Amino acid sequence: MNNDSLERYNAYIDKISSESIPQYEPFIGQEEIDNVVNVLKGNWLSEGVYTRQFEDKIKKMYKMDYALACANGTGVLIMGLKALGIGTGDEVIVPSYTHPADVNCIYAVGATPKFCDIDLSNYCISPNSIIQNINKKTKAILVVHLFGFAAEMDKIINIGMEKDIPILEDCAQALGTKYNNKLVGSFGDFGMLSFFADKTITTGEGGMLITNNQELIDEVNIYKHDGRRERGLDLIERQGYNFRITDIQSAIGVAQFDRLKEFINLKQILNETYIEKLKLCDSITIINNNSKTYRVPHRVVINAKNSIELIDFLAKKGIGCRRSYRPMHKEPICNIDGDFPNSDRAYSE
Repeated sequence: MNNDSLERYNAYIDKISSESIPQYEPFIGQEEIDNVVNVLKGNWLSEGVYTRQFEDKIKKMYKMDYALACANGTGVLIMGLKALGIGTGDEVIVPSYTHPADVNCIYAVGATPKFCDIDLSNYCISPNSIIQNINKKTKAILVVHLFGFAAEMDKIINIGMEKDIPILEDCAQALGTKYNNKLVGSFGDFGMLSFFADKTITTGEGGMLITNNQELIDEVNIYKHDGRRERGLDLIERQGYNFRITDIQSAIGVAQFDRLKEFINLKQILNETYIEKLKLCDSITIINNNSKTYRVPHRVVINAKNSIELIDFLAKKGIGCRRSYRPMHKEPICNIDGDFPNSDRAYSE
């Protein structure tokens, strides 16, 4: 790390260390500690019993046929795209207003992101924008359920069926969120979950692919294990990766999952508290659920015309607050001209 990078990193650490009310913090209890100790005493640290338990719990929750634990959500998307045969010359529709991992995964398989605008009522990809951007090169639609909101999956699934285009769901920030009483992540060809440190349940890092497609899960498993169908086999069938999780992480995940209802309840109480306390502030807006969505809030999302000033004010009070994502079409890696007014407005406010 060079001096400039180290200085910026230290400044960031100083900032978050000074927060008396952090933007997020994990809930780690004795059960998580006990599970990790069991793994360490068992002397098998890579994927093992806890990983299979973790997968089974997620699979049953989502009522899906398959769940595959991975090192992170980014790996899930890369392997899922490759398993669908998406690569050079193909386009994947994706919202510009999203986490950079979604776009990086598309580039990682050699495909090109085709950016769409969002709906400001839910910060998710706009079905109308999807329709406007479909062409002969479109090989998938990547839906991102941002901040725990749900995209309009009934409309999007209909688009995918009509055009015969796979629908992929990034639910990294939406574990437990439902649309029309069905868990997001269970609508499309596959869903991705993330267990990074700021998620509803965490394993520090970690991800999960969920699907009902056996052919897809078999392909992803090959990519996950260095091009082999499983560890211990010598036959290399693909140019694969090592996207395995550890049993230490999964041991934490199993304990976290057993407290999922508690965590969801706490997050919803916090979100409702902000809405109640700030309801008389004319200068801000908090977007809440619509009638079709049962939301598990990833963040309390506040819209403010003077967002930068508000962030600075809160920081001085020790309250953790961050600006949301810069639209990817404006990032140097993409730098794409286009009209994305809702994405630009979401970032500015």
